[in-house]
Amino acid sequence: MDHRKRIILRAVVEEFIENAEPVGSKTLAEKSGLNVSSATLRNEMSALEELGYLEHPHTSAGRVPTSAGYRLYVDELMRRRRLSLREMESIQQEMRRRLREVDGMLEEAGRLVARLTSYAAFAAAPARKSARVQRIEAFLTDPTALMLVLAADGGVVKTRWVRLPGRAEYADVARLTQSLNAVYAGQSEFTEEMSRRCAALCGGAARYLPYALELLGELEGSRREVYLSGETQLLEQPEFQDLLRARKTLEFLSERRQTLIPESGERDDSVRVLIGPENVAAELRDASVMMASYRLPDGMRGVIGVVGPTRMDYSRLESRLSYFASKLGELLDQLDDS
Repeated sequence: MDHRKRIILRAVVEEFIENAEPVGSKTLAEKSGLNVSSATLRNEMSALEELGYLEHPHTSAGRVPTSAGYRLYVDELMRRRRLSLREMESIQQEMRRRLREVDGMLEEAGRLVARLTSYAAFAAAPARKSARVQRIEAFLTDPTALMLVLAADGGVVKTRWVRLPGRAEYADVARLTQSLNAVYAGQSEFTEEMSRRCAALCGGAARYLPYALELLGELEGSRREVYLSGETQLLEQPEFQDLLRARKTLEFLSERRQTLIPESGERDDSVRVLIGPENVAAELRDASVMMASYRLPDGMRGVIGVVGPTRMDYSRLESRLSYFASKLGELLDQLDDS
């Protein structure tokens, strides 16, 4: 792509971020700083459309960026912003005032990021490995009621009470307990092969095994706590005026927010951006996710980020999120030392 096309693409993206309206050649002539005719600009935008960086809404003569256009903008064209001293002081003052206690700190951090960005925000503790199983016990409280108790490292105790469809034998429940501990005691990762082996050991008690596997699944699934804030702010964005689209996105954030963060989301200090279809979840194909990792005193990393429209102000958000994450790490260090 030649230099002029890059200037035009950057101008279109930044104008669309600012006003949420398709960009025409007249507006572009005013904003791009290029001393060329409107006809030349229309030709260049047509070329960018053919390259897949712009698209042409049917109801407008202007163009809007595609996900590929946003990606090129973020990777190569975006002018990196530096926060002003006033902005940095404001963020630090809010953090010192609100994040004084470790308990609830991440939840409050998410609320603060939502306020700073006007988008949905999330804050996540570091991913933890599953606690190691110490023991599993199964009891019959009456012939049709089963209680399961799972004890794991770190003082974790989980219980499950199940009403059975028929009467159970005490001998079968005792065998279930014996088989579960033979396979799962001392383990922190649970595989299909382990469940097949346990079913073989259980014999007739195998019909009760799914209840225990659900409990083990809860232990394995509790690796990361993700705190979400400001999700209703998405409804203020033009892209989420479509109620069906908004409902799908909000339901995803409410029910599946743990999947917002990819496995490599905590890799380093850089800000990571997932634009539109780069998000695995179909519910986020019309949204972008920006995240930054923060450092904890023990060397582990957590993640803090935002969810917004693909039209989000990437340059402004990148500088704010990066600064916030670095200061959150410093604040955690100070609390650890105190």
